[in-house]
Amino acid sequence: MRARSSSLFWKLFLHVGALLAGCALVVSALLPVLISDNAERDAVDAAQATVRQFLLLRKYYTENVAARVLSQSDLQVDADYRTKQNAIPLPATMIHDLSALMQGSGTAVKLYSPYPFPQRRERPSDQFAQDAWNYLQKTPEGVFSRTETRCAWPWPTA
Repeated sequence: MRARSSSLFWKLFLHVGALLAGCALVVSALLPVLISDNAERDAVDAAQATVRQFLLLRKYYTENVAARVLSQSDLQVDADYRTKQNAIPLPATMIHDLSALMQGSGTAVKLYSPYPFPQRRERPSDQFAQDAWNYLQKTPEGVFSRTETRCAWPWPTA
């Protein structure tokens, strides 16, 4: 009788053990993919929220600051406002400046266009900018995103 119960134990243990090992393999294969997909979705959602905030800020600045300045004073709205005494930044220049201030926090906003302001004409356009512009020309209401893996070598020590 002892041999029979021992044999039954091993039969059950092997099946249950194999099932658990199979489940562990499936989970270990799927979990990194699911985590990566979720992180990408969250990043795209956060980027879209940031873009909406900047669009709203730009619209507000254009309508409530720049328009009033132009209509009620001798100030100019100019991309080169830093070198001019009577000038404030253009809305797009304000976005560039704010993005530069935010870079330390891990957020960057870039305005892409094949028609840059004259003072930005020499700025190189990377492949992402070209691909994004081409996509958005064809799909104006779309969202262009791309996942890139970048490796910093040597690894940061701090």
